[in-house]
Amino acid sequence: MMKYPVYCVILYSLLTPALAGPLDLADVNNGKALVERHCMSCHVAKFGGDGSSIYTRADHKIRSLEALVAQINRCNEGTRASLPPEGLQDVGAYLNQSFYKFR
Repeated sequence: MMKYPVYCVILYSLLTPALAGPLDLADVNNGKALVERHCMSCHVAKFGGDGSSIYTRADHKIRSLEALVAQINRCNEGTRASLPPEGLQDVGAYLNQSFYKFR
């Protein structure tokens, strides 16, 4: 005998992905590949080295997940990378996991 009616289980399974955070379902490996392909040449030009100091410098401007998402969108528009929403989520997940660690 089930503890919950079947319709509750189905409804929960349909809503759970929608309730997940904006980066929870993203593909981190694809995000890394997109960053390497679309972002790093600009970061290297501006910050030297391998470009990752943009994320790790003491005076970095990204202090929240919302700010990270906003910056990714600005860069996507500014560079005309035209990444789709899923790609932007993947980039955000990769950067958050690798550098920022926002919850």
